Amino acid sequence: VAEADRAILVVDASSIGIVRAAHLTSQWIGPTPYIVVNRVRRGESAGVLDAVRTWTGLEPVAVVPEHRRVRDAASTTGPPDRRLTRALQGVGVS
Repeated sequence: VAEADRAILVVDASSIGIVRAAHLTSQWIGPTPYIVVNRVRRGESAGVLDAVRTWTGLEPVAVVPEHRRVRDAASTTGPPDRRLTRALQGVGVS
């Protein structure tokens, strides 16, 4: 990790996920991670993003919505759901 030039930290959009991310980022020694917030429920985006910013001190680069199709596609060998690929466009990795 210390020698990586890019790091992506996927944070679950839950209280536990955000606390874990805050703990991890407070001890982080590598490059500043890109924060991707995963499984954000409809209508909760603003509060979740505010909590992530407050507790990690970092600005999230992507928000992945909580959606059955995203979850189902993740458990198959097919391509990811369009909601996931659209959300990750801002991360800038391929």
